[in-house]
Amino acid sequence: MPSNIAQEQIGLSRVLETCAKMDAIWRPTPNHDLGIDGQIEFLEPGTCASTGILVAVQVKSGPSYFKDAKGSTVPFYPEAKHRRYWLRLRLPVILVLHDPTQNVTIYDAVRPHLMRNEPVMVPISQTFDPAARADLVELDEDRGLTGRDPERILASFREIRVSVGGDREISGIEFLLTCTDIADGVFELRMCRIMELLDLASDDGICVGADTYDFILRCVLKCWGWGLVESFEPEFSEMWWVQHMVPDVQVPITRHGRAVLEVLLSGVDRYVAVSAFPNLRPIGPRGVADLISKNARRASVRLDGLDKLGEVPR
Repeated sequence: MPSNIAQEQIGLSRVLETCAKMDAIWRPTPNHDLGIDGQIEFLEPGTCASTGILVAVQVKSGPSYFKDAKGSTVPFYPEAKHRRYWLRLRLPVILVLHDPTQNVTIYDAVRPHLMRNEPVMVPISQTFDPAARADLVELDEDRGLTGRDPERILASFREIRVSVGGDREISGIEFLLTCTDIADGVFELRMCRIMELLDLASDDGICVGADTYDFILRCVLKCWGWGLVESFEPEFSEMWWVQHMVPDVQVPITRHGRAVLEVLLSGVDRYVAVSAFPNLRPIGPRGVADLISKNARRASVRLDGLDKLGEVPR
């Protein structure tokens, strides 16, 4: 059995070899490794021109990492310091597991698992090979760096849905309208705002369940993933996972986020789900969007103990 150092080098060599075959550069961390062994920089296929797409990589090599395999996944339990580092890093991070005895190399993105406060469950079927390039490039695009298509970003929010009764659903679009104030340049996550949104959509009383909290979590992750708002991961994790509460936080909207919201506000007719608000249909998508935003701000004002409605934009 090779030594631990030898096994690590075997795993790193596999990453280097695979990167060369997927039109990418493997750039190892030269020293002071804080939990990242290197970065993959993707090239335009068949050229030496960079796409500007980067993915950070942590490599773990050896059969011991596969001994706790459960069904179709292999669990990995990162140290607390690595969890914090990976969540704060302004790049997507993947974990690569290599078993030199079986010649198996698998990978997965770490952030979704960490945000759910679970081990990194690496699918055995997700092989780290040249064919993985397309999925790895998508990871970077989900970071929402400046220059990404706002239409695509808004479409991804529209895919996040939660039932509000019958066959009616609200989407991540309504979440954005509820929690953002483009005039002040802030993103405000408060349960009182979410309740106002649910109240507008409900015609038989508000019902908050596990699906509602899953909806909130997915929308928050999407906001971070696309880089629309400044990260508030430490506060969120403490309140959400430890205290089991929706955090009460306010953070700046990024410049990129402002550009995306401007596209949303200029095209609400195409994005707002008017069918989810049967009592508001006569006022149309623009009216629904304005009412969602106004009611959310009123909720914050009430919670803050301010009763001067004139301070709230109408």
